[in-house]
Amino acid sequence: LPLDKARIDRTKLPDYFYTVAARSAVGVPEPDEYQKIKESLAEIYKTGYFPSTSAERLGLEKGDVPQLDTIPAWVRYYPWEPLSIEDKYKATHDWSYKYETGPTRKHYGNNPSEEEKFEDDCMRLYSLYKSIQTKGYINDHPLSTPIASQLLINDDLDYRWVITGGFHRSAVCQALGYHEIESRVQNIIYRSDAGNWPGVKSTVFSKKTALKVFDLIFK
Repeated sequence: LPLDKARIDRTKLPDYFYTVAARSAVGVPEPDEYQKIKESLAEIYKTGYFPSTSAERLGLEKGDVPQLDTIPAWVRYYPWEPLSIEDKYKATHDWSYKYETGPTRKHYGNNPSEEEKFEDDCMRLYSLYKSIQTKGYINDHPLSTPIASQLLINDDLDYRWVITGGFHRSAVCQALGYHEIESRVQNIIYRSDAGNWPGVKSTVFSKKTALKVFDLIFK
């Protein structure tokens, strides 16, 4: 899938903070690459804007979806989400404990300022940067899962693909100049189906607000 159509939440992949940090190392002499990534990420964590609620993460105003105003931003809850908010919260929390190295708040907080998380992010980005820089991106590596995504198609049949897994790898590929990468598309979401999206049918989202979430991804 082409990276110019890729989004992480509403953010274009070149502007995603992991991409910015990885790109800072491009052209830097080898001994200094890790330090450059670390400095860049530290500056982003210090000065960048990070949403505090799930609603903010989607680009919504307070009150647009009241149930999301009290849900932390590490819960990404789209109106086409098949799970309830409670089940999505639990699934995200449980996934973090299984695949990461600590509480969910450290690994899904949008401003992960804890030192342990910061060092982990820096090393993870650097390791991927060096691996992809020297060996290329290996999609079928036995120790990694495919980059996961959702394909969104609007009424004009234009599309965006929203990355839902493999954020670090996607960011590094973008930083290193890749134009496309393979992805496992988990589902296809049509704008024209908004009235049937689970979040709309359950009345968590109004149809108007659900379409706002969808359309912001195309901005």
